[in-house]
Amino acid sequence: MPALAAHRNVKRRQYGNPKIGATLIGTSAIVFEGSLLVADATTGLATVATDAGAGATNFLGICTGFDYAATIPSTGVVGDGVIYAKWESNVEVLLVCAASVTAADNNKAAYCLDDEGVTDATTAGPGCGVFRGQEATLAVWVELGAPVLPAAT
Repeated sequence: MPALAAHRNVKRRQYGNPKIGATLIGTSAIVFEGSLLVADATTGLATVATDAGAGATNFLGICTGFDYAATIPSTGVVGDGVIYAKWESNVEVLLVCAASVTAADNNKAAYCLDDEGVTDATTAGPGCGVFRGQEATLAVWVELGAPVLPAAT
């Protein structure tokens, strides 16, 4: 999947109490509203999941806006060490997914594929939540930030 090139509205449905935060955007990182955000394991600064790599970062949530005084550029907000990305997790969002994701993946771990999509492949990016239902081909509900529970035996 290509990386985001514009801000996007993401369908949400409430799940419990959302976790809300704001994290400083790493220098030169380009972030859009609707991007899946991760925190760099070394600096703790926010970047998009496209720049993550498997296991290299910690998932934060989905970008909901910015602490930014000027008009938000349509080309994305470029981190300069002073702009914060607002994010939330503990919500269910409808995201694009890899073709390998099927209804059989419900209640299993979801991993960041890039800044807008998820996969069932553990080698892609950091874990971001749990699959909660397939809306259509290549569109799934993901409970962001949910812990993955072991299967009942």
